[in-house]
Amino acid sequence: MKIDILNTIKSRVGSSIQVGASSDKERAKLRYSQLKEEIRARTLNEAINKVELAKALYEIKKNKLYRFDGYDNFYGFCLNYKFSRTMIYRYIKIGAYLEKDSISEQDVIHSSLNKIINDIRVKGSDSEYKPVII
Repeated sequence: MKIDILNTIKSRVGSSIQVGASSDKERAKLRYSQLKEEIRARTLNEAINKVELAKALYEIKKNKLYRFDGYDNFYGFCLNYKFSRTMIYRYIKIGAYLEKDSISEQDVIHSSLNKIINDIRVKGSDSEYKPVII
């Protein structure tokens, strides 16, 4: 009985490489799952922040709270936070509609800003709702 040591070593090394590859694949899948969960959590946090930002900006604008910092107008206040005029307008409009219960916080959380603004435009055909001017 002749033992082929070289083939035995190759088969064992090959097996360990396959196990290693399988282990790497499992680690990669685990990492992928962790990253997906992180994305979900961060996306949810971002959506919740979107709602809170809309409410805060609307309240500051509505009650002219920016004057406490010496700003003559709301736009000057917003420049300090490096918001574009369009973004300010969108958040304030969303805040106004949230206050009037025309849209729900869940709508804002589960939609993009553009979709929300388009939905508001459709609802905005009612004379009761006027756009907020900055």
